[in-house]
Parts: sequence; C-alpha cells; structure tokens
Amino acid sequence: MALIPFRTHTMHTPYVYDTKWLTLGEGLKILKESLKKVQITESTPSDSSQVFVVFGASGDLAKKKIYPTLWALFRDGLMPGGTQIFGYARSKMTVGELRERCKGTVKCKEGEEALLDNFWASNHYVAGSYDTQRDFEMLNQVGRLADNKTICST
Repeated sequence: MALIPFRTHTMHTPYVYDTKWLTLGEGLKILKESLKKVQITESTPSDSSQVFVVFGASGDLAKKKIYPTLWALFRDGLMPGGTQIFGYARSKMTVGELRERCKGTVKCKEGEEALLDNFWASNHYVAGSYDTQRDFEMLNQVGRLADNKTICST
C-alpha cells in the first residue's frame, strides 16, 4: 500500500508539524473534495479559460503520471469546461501519436469512450526546444489559434 505524508500545523505553533500518513486513496479523496469546492460562478468572466501546459509531454513522467492525472480530473468533472491542454516537448509528434503513446496509462471504462475522445480533443501538441524564444512564441501562437488565449508572454 502506498502512503503519502500529509502535514498539518496549528495557529499557535506554525513551525511544528504533525505528519499523518495517508493512503493514496485517502489523499485522492481529499484532493477531489477540495477541487469540488472550487466553483465557477456567473461572476466569472465568460472569456476566462483554463490552460495546462505539459512541458516534457513526450516523456515517461508525462505518459505514466501527468496525462493519467489530467484524464482523471477531466473524467470526474473536476476541470472547468473548455479547459485546453498543451503538450510541449522536443520530440516531433501529433496528438494522435501522443494518445497512442499513453494508451496503456490513460484508460477508460466501458461507456467512457466518448468522454475520452473529448479529453483528447482538448489536447494540442507543439514540438520545440527549451532554449529558443521562437519555439515558445510558436507555442503561444498555437494557443491563440486554439482558443484565442495567450499561453506565455515573450
């Protein structure tokens, strides 16, 4: 069983922590409850949107941890509607190739196939280097074309 540390502190002793070990399931339950409390209301600007940028999107960590987590958030309705996900890495590939690469880790249950298709439809992929301003400008341009949003200022 995997355990994760969960730290709490009191107002009187802010530097004294009480560490409680939680199972992964308990930790996910706390995270889900917390995310469900975040509400998008009528006062939220209609042009607001959420954007995730996954740097190193073609890598092992993204395949095994990041994309499955993003899928779980999407599947469970914990992402605001219209959220866009932008993968960025040096490897040249398409969203379809990224999806195929994540096939063993981003899985759906029977009846969730259309929802999984919607998840991948909200994904974009840009290949570029990490030391060239021009490539980050390209990432920003893809963001503008996808949802008329600025991803990064250059």
